[in-house]
Amino acid sequence: MKDEPVSDIFISYKREDQDTARAIAEALEQAGCSLWWDPQLRSGERFDDVIERELNLAKCVIVLWSRRSVQSQYVKDEAAHALKLKKLVPVAIEEVELPLRFEGLQTLFLTGWNGSASFPAFEKLLEDVGRIIGKPKKREIKVPQKPKLAVPSEAEISRKPTPPQKSVSTKPLTTIPKRNWLSKVFSGTATYGHGFKATGVLDEYLVRIYVSAVVDEKGAYQRAVEEIETFMKSAGYAAYEITNQKYSYIFGYYDYTVKFNR
Repeated sequence: MKDEPVSDIFISYKREDQDTARAIAEALEQAGCSLWWDPQLRSGERFDDVIERELNLAKCVIVLWSRRSVQSQYVKDEAAHALKLKKLVPVAIEEVELPLRFEGLQTLFLTGWNGSASFPAFEKLLEDVGRIIGKPKKREIKVPQKPKLAVPSEAEISRKPTPPQKSVSTKPLTTIPKRNWLSKVFSGTATYGHGFKATGVLDEYLVRIYVSAVVDEKGAYQRAVEEIETFMKSAGYAAYEITNQKYSYIFGYYDYTVKFNR
């Protein structure tokens, strides 16, 4: 099984600043950076190991300083760890007095940012991040080209058309062909080969469903149930229960935690 790709940037923030963090994350992603952040990871200690792993793996850590985050031990610990690893990029999103340990560091001020990529302070942020991770490459969206239509010759145009012969099949259709993985991708959902990952708890697995912009939560859930039931039969389980659901806004996927019973 292939490892998850390493993100360029880890964003540390206080939950109350989630809207600003989301706007910055989207702008960085548009600029070609890959990010790891998740608003739901502030809800419990069970995610501490995940946060620590992603914090260590990320090439760069952006810490958003605000009146709330300077009081957060979580954010200050993450900033201190990133500073120790020499990959900290501090950003102030409000006029605030920085924690003592970080007062002497050069800090970008995004106060008054209007969300534009051409905003001077945001351009400076991209420049500082680029020094650490390298110049990000903007994602290219490939648009399929329309097939060229063959132009008939004059001889073909003047040729008298032959009436099509009708063929009647007497064999009834008894089976409906199953969709393959490619048809599922074009239907708006996909697993991209992630499959089921064991969580470490007995008979508990995680399945990830990627969705396109046209698929809502209901569509993702239906695809998850389809994958879960297929896995349940192949693994010899008799029943299952979806115990948790989480959505990644940046990367566009749903994670479902599933408990199976034999």
